[in-house]
Amino acid sequence: MPKTSNLNAMVLAKLQYLQDLYSKQFHLSISVFRQDGNEFSISSNQSLECAQSSFKHPGVCQNHLKRLLQQGETRLSTVIATCPFGMTTAIIPLGTALETDTMLAADFYLLIGKIRIRGIDDPFSVSSGREDETKQYDLVEFKKIIQLISFNMDFLFGLVKQSKIPLGHTQPIEKEILETLTHREKEILHLVSVGMSNQEISKNLFISEQTVKVHVSNILKKLQMKNRTQLALYEIQTS
Repeated sequence: MPKTSNLNAMVLAKLQYLQDLYSKQFHLSISVFRQDGNEFSISSNQSLECAQSSFKHPGVCQNHLKRLLQQGETRLSTVIATCPFGMTTAIIPLGTALETDTMLAADFYLLIGKIRIRGIDDPFSVSSGREDETKQYDLVEFKKIIQLISFNMDFLFGLVKQSKIPLGHTQPIEKEILETLTHREKEILHLVSVGMSNQEISKNLFISEQTVKVHVSNILKKLQMKNRTQLALYEIQTS
């Protein structure tokens, strides 16, 4: 039997891999949050529009997420809502599939979407929105896709829960190191954490791609990390 810490890391990696696959296949932003509102997984395929909104208006986005989690906790079923910036997201409680007793609360919640539904008043009308950045779905199509993704993720989290595998990060985080980063480096760290490439970051911040590479390299050195995945995990754990 593998040690608990190794098993924990393996399960986390597999869940992240599955999330990334679904995100790429269906062109959706997918992430998993803890009940307290902290990110559990690294967000997959977050749109540039969403990243900009959350960076410029963090309070608005955090309050919207808080309301979503509260609704998900109250209903313990899928909730679909549109944020103040017009993006549609579904939140689904995880770990319910194998429950034999009445479930009072879920420890983890799946967020799928951050997309635009075709038409504001009529979800089936054709939209002329920014389709190059944001996948356009109709509401029926969106519901079918989230049903497929959520069923499999819910089942897996149910198995993990029954196996009593601790889903948490075991290594201590030194938040003080974060203060060694400049304001620009913190901006780039955040954009790396939501899955943006160097090219996307350069467009978002109006700087050259080479400058982004230099900043990322400096961030890695300061935080003593080896790759972008470690940076993303660090940003999630210290946020």
